[in-house]
Amino acid sequence: MRIIRPLLLHLLSALVALSSFSAHAFTVDDNYYDLSGHFHYFVDETASKSLEDILSPEGQQRFQSSETSKPERNGQEAAIWLKLELDFAESRLLSPYVISVLINNFDDIRIFRPNTLDEYGPPVITGNSYSASQREVDHFRYSFYIDPRAERQTIYIRSQGMMDTYKLPWVLVEKQLFEQSDKRFRIINSLSIGTLLGVIILCLCIGLVLPSKMYLVYSAFLLSGLISVSNQDGLAFVMLWPNHPEVNYYITDTLLLALSLTRLITIMLFLDLATQFPRLNYWCKMWVWFLAAALMMAASYGLKPVSEVFGGILWALTIVLGFGVVLFAVSHKVKLAGAFLIILIIPLIGSFIQAAVSIGLLGVNTLGLQSAKIAFVIHAILFSVCLARQIQIQIDSRLVAQHDGLTGLPRMELAKDFFIQSKQLADENNWHVGVLFIDLDGFKAVNDSYGHNTGDALLVEVARRIQSCLREVDTVARVGGDEFMVIQTEIKDAEANAVVAENIIQALTPPFIINQKTINISASVGIALYPRHGGLLKELMKQADTAMYEAKDAGKNQYCIANMDFNVAGKTP
Repeated sequence: MRIIRPLLLHLLSALVALSSFSAHAFTVDDNYYDLSGHFHYFVDETASKSLEDILSPEGQQRFQSSETSKPERNGQEAAIWLKLELDFAESRLLSPYVISVLINNFDDIRIFRPNTLDEYGPPVITGNSYSASQREVDHFRYSFYIDPRAERQTIYIRSQGMMDTYKLPWVLVEKQLFEQSDKRFRIINSLSIGTLLGVIILCLCIGLVLPSKMYLVYSAFLLSGLISVSNQDGLAFVMLWPNHPEVNYYITDTLLLALSLTRLITIMLFLDLATQFPRLNYWCKMWVWFLAAALMMAASYGLKPVSEVFGGILWALTIVLGFGVVLFAVSHKVKLAGAFLIILIIPLIGSFIQAAVSIGLLGVNTLGLQSAKIAFVIHAILFSVCLARQIQIQIDSRLVAQHDGLTGLPRMELAKDFFIQSKQLADENNWHVGVLFIDLDGFKAVNDSYGHNTGDALLVEVARRIQSCLREVDTVARVGGDEFMVIQTEIKDAEANAVVAENIIQALTPPFIINQKTINISASVGIALYPRHGGLLKELMKQADTAMYEAKDAGKNQYCIANMDFNVAGKTP
C-alpha cells in the first residue's frame, strides 16, 4: 500500500496535467493569433523554479488559465512561466510561424521548445539584459521561430521584466505575414525618424542662427523624444546600443526625465513665464532644478535602486505641471496657448494607443504599434509651426514697440541702432553723420482749433513729406509729439545737411488738406554733425535741439547749424 498510494497520486497528477493539456490546446489554422487567452500561466515569485520543476506534476497543477484571469506579481523580480499548447492544422504544417512579444520591457526571456521526441533542450535566451546579436529573429521586437509539426507540442516561456510584462502581450504570426508587417514597420520607421531628424536639424540651426534658447531646448526635447519613442518598441536598442545591454538598465528613466525636463523648459520659454507670470516661473524653475538632479542620477546610476517607477512618477508629475501651466496661460488669454495645449495632447494620445495595443486592450495592427512614434512626428511638426508663429509674434511685437504707432516711423531705440551703424561707416570712410532736429511751428494751434484727430492726420502727412526728402540710406524717427529727428549717413560734405534741411522746410511749406480743412504750418530745424559736435547721439541731439530753438528765436521756418565752440546757432545764409 505504501508503494501503491504514491503511484496513484502521481497517476492522478498526471491525469490532471493531461486534462489541462488537452483542454487548453488550440488548433492553429490561421495566419495570426492573439495569444493572451491561450496561455496557462504560473507566477514564480522567487524566480527559482527550473523547467524540471515546471514539468513535474506539482508544477503542472499550479498553472492557471489566462482565459479567466491574468498573472499578478507580488515582487518585482518574479518570473512568469507561460505554457502554450499548439495543434497545427494539416494545411499549416508547411508554414513556419513566429511568436513575438509586443512590448520591450523584458529583461530575460527564455523559450523552451520540444523536439520530435517531446524532449526539451537548452532554451533560447534573450531580453534587455543580453546583446541584440543574441536574438533568434533579427527584429527589433523579441521574437522566436515556431516550426509546425503534426504532433501536438507544448511550449514554455519564462520571462522576467519590468512593468506590464505580466499582461501577456504575445502574438503568433505566420512567418510570411510577419515579414510583410516588418516591411511596413521599417517604412514607417524610416519616414518617422527621417522627418524627426529633419525637424531637429532645422530647429537646431534656427536656434543657433537667431540665437534662440527656445529652439535649442526644443531641439533637445525632440531628440530625447525620438530616442524615447524608438525605445518603446525596441528600435533604439537595436540601432544605437545593440552590444551594450547594460544601457537598458537606466535608459528608460533617463529618457523620461530628459523628455520631461526639456518639455517643461520649452513650455516656460514659449509662454514667456519669466515676464508674464514671474511667481509661477519661480516654482517651475525649482522643479526644473530637481528634475535636472534626478536626470543626472538616472544617467549615472539608474533609478531602479530607488523605485522601479520613480522615473515614471516624475514624468507624470511633470506632464501634469506642464498642462497646468498651459491651462493657466489659456485662462489668462496668452497668445497661442490654446493651440499649444492641443499640440501637447497629441503625443500622449499616441502613447496611450500604443500601450493599449501592446497589452491587448485594442486590436493589433501596424499603425497601432507605431502610434506613439507617428503621433510624436505630428506633434513635432505642429509644435515647430507653433514655435515659428510665436517667434513671428515676438518679432512683430518688437517691431511695433520700435515703431511709432501713428506714423509708422522708427522710435528712439531703432534710431540709436541706426546711428551706431552710421557712426561705424563714418569712422571707416572719413564721412560725417548728420542729426537734424525738426519741430513743427504752430502745431499746438492746430490741435486746439481742429482737434486731436486732425492733428494726428497732419502728423502722418508731415512724416510722409519728410521721408520724401531723404535718401534710402537716411532715416527719420518721431521723438516727440510734433518733433522729428533725421539721421543722415554717408555725408562727405558737411554742408550737405543744410540742403536736406532746406528741402524739408520747403516740403512742409505748401498747405495741407486734412479732413477737408486747409492747414498751414512750418518747421524749425537744428543741425549737428558727428564728429564735429559730439561722439554720442545724446550729445548730438542736445546740440541739434539747441540749434533748433535758435532757429525759432530767429523767426521760425528756417534751420540753424550748431556751433559747439561758441554754443550759438550758426545763422542760415
